[in-house]
Amino acid sequence: MKWWQTIFFFKYSLLLNLHIRFVETLQEDVAFTYNGFQGVDLSLGGIANITDNGLLTLANTSSQEMGHAFYPHLIHLRNSSTGTALSFSTTFVFAMFSELTTTGGPGIMFVIVPSQEFPEALPNYYFGIFNMTNLGLSSNHVIGFELDTIQMENFNDINGNHVSIDINDLKSVEAAPASYISDQENQYLNLSLISGQPMQLWVEYDGTKKQLKTGKANPSVDVFAFGAFLLEVACGRRPIEPQASEDCIVLVECVVSSWSRGEILETVDPKLEMNYVVEEMELVLRLGLLCSHSIPPARPSMRQVVRYLEREILLPTFLSFSRDFFVSLEYTRNAMNQFSSIAESQLSGGR
Repeated sequence: MKWWQTIFFFKYSLLLNLHIRFVETLQEDVAFTYNGFQGVDLSLGGIANITDNGLLTLANTSSQEMGHAFYPHLIHLRNSSTGTALSFSTTFVFAMFSELTTTGGPGIMFVIVPSQEFPEALPNYYFGIFNMTNLGLSSNHVIGFELDTIQMENFNDINGNHVSIDINDLKSVEAAPASYISDQENQYLNLSLISGQPMQLWVEYDGTKKQLKTGKANPSVDVFAFGAFLLEVACGRRPIEPQASEDCIVLVECVVSSWSRGEILETVDPKLEMNYVVEEMELVLRLGLLCSHSIPPARPSMRQVVRYLEREILLPTFLSFSRDFFVSLEYTRNAMNQFSSIAESQLSGGR
């Protein structure tokens, strides 16, 4: 049996929220959500710390130090019958800042590895995971999703502000400048990872298609992203479930269908077992739909979202959706096929 563990290493960063889901079979999955980290089951190492208000910090003003945060339980990411890698997805909200206004540190790396022990690991540019002698070794069994804020020529970094995917090495197999899609301008705009502003990132692996999908970092004001996140957490499933019934493959479409029949609560994650306030759950689901609308002007602003959550204003009693509403979810289908076979090998093989 092959067991993998999820590890976080952060430099110059704050982690605000985490939702991750591992699909084991068609009927069963492993999922956990951290809405703040106060009192949660988490293994911390180095200078990692949880603040009084529930934020996870893995860096401070110290130099040459490392901070790690581990999900403490082993997760099986390989189907024991077929030997294929299983699907998984994660989304998390983070913020990074630097004492210097023009440059940052090595950034953030979300990794999947077979162990939480790195006795020879170096800090800074090696992310507390690698060292000078083990870079590129297939025996590392490391898959990393990197938000990098400094350019290292020896690692072939494209710039000092990028998103990349690493396989056993810090020379990334895929990289792109940090950016987000502007609804107003209908184009990609540059995004400063060290701005100190909360941002959200998705990572998804489709075990059926053997595709690794890495969403771009988006600013917290991206209302559509926030809506998709609300629905994922409330319903306890991914935006796209290929094995679901035809009308529920797309999460938003499933919630809209239930809402139109007056049964929106039937989409709530069954693991919650009614341990929630009905009015609050309805608010979250309806707000998630409104934020996910395919027509940008129909979405509320983030200021309005906060006012809805604080119940300062009421949500519209009637939400109008058409079939093209669901086009917006196509972002989950944009796969990076060029390295899917590498990812499959790393997820399936090794220790």
